[in-house]
Amino acid sequence: RLRLRRCAMTQAGGIDYGRALRVARAITSTTVNDIARLAGISESVIKRIERGQYPKPEYITALAKALGRSETWLMSLAHGLLIEEDAEGRILANVKL
Repeated sequence: RLRLRRCAMTQAGGIDYGRALRVARAITSTTVNDIARLAGISESVIKRIERGQYPKPEYITALAKALGRSETWLMSLAHGLLIEEDAEGRILANVKL
């Protein structure tokens, strides 16, 4: 029997939240424990997202805030782009990962 996992579906659609979160943590030097505490999300949920579970919208908001970045920045990573924003949130540059 064929089982489709959410991570397979999100990656096939070009959106990889797990990779985005891993890259974001590396860029911001944040551990799973740090991000869980700052975002108010359990470590097990963070780990499940990093393994491919599709996050709830409110988790994306909380994770971006905990990382000190915008939701746009975090979402761009999920789409394979790294963007640089100014203080008002305007995109200054982007690089394909």
